[in-house]
Amino acid sequence: MKKMIKISGLVLLDLVGIFVFGLLMLWLSSGIGATYFQSFRMFGVQGYEATGLLGFLIGILAGIIVSLFLWRKNLRKLFLKKN
Repeated sequence: MKKMIKISGLVLLDLVGIFVFGLLMLWLSSGIGATYFQSFRMFGVQGYEATGLLGFLIGILAGIIVSLFLWRKNLRKLFLKKN
């Protein structure tokens, strides 16, 4: 039962972390897009909106990669530990 609670906590933490990565990249790429890429078009929008969406997608992917790395590390500790 304790392992199930720990795994549920890890899943929730991962989802929050992935979303935070996405929002951070959205914020950074929107700033860069508003300053340097005003004529950039993607997904039917232009400028900071387009770079913001692209940054959000890249942030989500980066969050998933980091999450998978941390899952691998934490699951080893969780299942190799004797109760």
